[in-house]
Parts: sequence; structure tokens; C-alpha cells
Amino acid sequence: MSKIAVCSSGDSLNGQIDGRFGRCAYFIIGDLESNNFESIPNNAGNSKQGAGIQAAQIVVDKGVKAVISNRVGAKAFAALQKAGIKVYIPKAEESIKANVEKYKTNELEEMLQANN
Repeated sequence: MSKIAVCSSGDSLNGQIDGRFGRCAYFIIGDLESNNFESIPNNAGNSKQGAGIQAAQIVVDKGVKAVISNRVGAKAFAALQKAGIKVYIPKAEESIKANVEKYKTNELEEMLQANN
């Protein structure tokens, strides 16, 4: 497996999904092989424009291979695709931790096009 990024409203694995990729408060970055997770603030979220592309660069720089997010804009989605990063749609009612487990067992639907 590889590294994933989950859009989060807080800085904890036990927190809730933040549905907005470019403007989420945090990314929870997880290395699924070592089971180590870190929280990083999404500094792109405060940008007046281009937040999605900047957020995409953050996860690219972290070596992420998959993102879990409800909504991704066209430019951000294109940037993620170009980097070989797949996007998965979370089960919104469940915690980040639960969604990571669903990702590991292939229970999340892949997002095939931008939806924001």
C-alpha cells in the first residue's frame, strides 16, 4: 500500500471528514505500511484563488497516492490525476479512521471526474 491524504476538519485521525479538498482545514496524511499518521494544516485553504491547485501540490509533495474527499474542483482534480493520485469518496457519516479502514478494504468509490 501507500500514502493517503484525508481532508479533515480537525487535526486528529478520530475527527470528521472536511468535504472541501482545496479548502479543508487539515490533511491527515497516512502511511498505510507503517500505520503512521500526521496532521498538516492546509495553508492553501486561505488563498483567494487557486486553493485546489495549491492543495494538490501539498499532497503531491507528501508522496500521497490517494486522496479521500467529497468534493474536488476541476483544476485540482486534473493536477491530482497528472500526478497519478486517485480520489475516493468517503462515507460522510463515518470518522476519518473508519474511512481509512474502508479504503484499505476497497470499500470506497473512486471519483472519476471533478465534482465541485
